Amino acid sequence: MNNKDADRQISQMIEFIKQEAREKAEEIAVKTESEFNAKKLNSVVQARLEIKEEYAKKKKDAIAKRRIDRSRLITGARFTQMEDRDKILREMQQEVLARLAKASEHPQYKTLCKALIVQGLLVIMESEVEIRCRKEDLKIVDGVVKDALKEFKQLVKDKCGVDPPTEVKLNKNDFLAPGPSAGNSGVTCAGGVMLLARNGKIICRNTLDHRFKQAFADLLPATRALLFGERE
Repeated sequence: MNNKDADRQISQMIEFIKQEAREKAEEIAVKTESEFNAKKLNSVVQARLEIKEEYAKKKKDAIAKRRIDRSRLITGARFTQMEDRDKILREMQQEVLARLAKASEHPQYKTLCKALIVQGLLVIMESEVEIRCRKEDLKIVDGVVKDALKEFKQLVKDKCGVDPPTEVKLNKNDFLAPGPSAGNSGVTCAGGVMLLARNGKIICRNTLDHRFKQAFADLLPATRALLFGERE
């Protein structure tokens, strides 16, 4: 082989190597671009998913916040409404108590005290009973004790056929709280009596205040319905 042939073969080999290098480079470039596009697409998809999830989370949080705010507003409104209604009931209660404080000025108060004593005796049904009243009512109560005891015994005899051996004593030393007045800011009593037996172990509070508070509590649901309507 002469030098000319050898040069031609070397040139062909060089050209072949270059061609393979170009093809390999193109293959690497195509593969690299494909991998880049795949990663790019995956990144775009992942970013979209993250944005979608973030949006969904913010939307969910916003809905939850609106519900909490609405619930807070409703609760606050209901609480305010309850306070306003309780204020009305308290004012009404105080107004009735103020009127009740004048009951002792009524001509029939003496009859009322007698009825309260008879009722108290029927409730506790004890042989020895102590009666307490306000100091200002001492004369009135003292004037009806005997008649009240007589009426009580007659009622028991008519209903049960027995004459109860009940003895009644009016306490003239220990009194109930005084009636309400402009200068009295402490405990007050609108009137009525309190009966005790067995050294104070049995107590029947038949004062006007106690009877009113008991009646007010019993009638509270009906009073609320009348003033504010039935609950939905």
